[in-house]
Amino acid sequence: MIASGDPVRTGLVASLGRRAGNVTGLTYYAADLVEKRLQLLKEIVPRATRIGVLENPESDHVFGLYREDTERAARTIGFQLVKAEVRRPQDLDRGFERVISGGGQGLLVLTDPMLSANGRRIAELAAQHRLPAMYWASWFVEAVDSWPTRPTTTR
Repeated sequence: MIASGDPVRTGLVASLGRRAGNVTGLTYYAADLVEKRLQLLKEIVPRATRIGVLENPESDHVFGLYREDTERAARTIGFQLVKAEVRRPQDLDRGFERVISGGGQGLLVLTDPMLSANGRRIAELAAQHRLPAMYWASWFVEAVDSWPTRPTTTR
């Protein structure tokens, strides 16, 4: 297994500590990382109160726990979430419009294969909308060939 979310919670295995059945592999799910990502956004944008969240409800059966952990962590930190459901790549522009119109001051992208496959476009949209963003993998930003540069000022 890979990218299984929480394999115990989703019913793939009965326990992480004891092998049973034919499923083997690794899981990299760590609930603490969701809260850490939101804490980092709070450090980047200290006055932020509303954070946009890109999520794909089509994979909720496996990755829904990331959404639940995000909601819990947001309450702890004091963020209101502006949720944007993105089921297909064609929904990305509309998802960003939802975040912006909802007053999102930052962006968190939840774990999902479709969102991952569109990491470059998501990173470009975040830059275009000047949204500080937190991703769960480095390839979101590594895929962007040329980031817009800030104009330099002289005094």
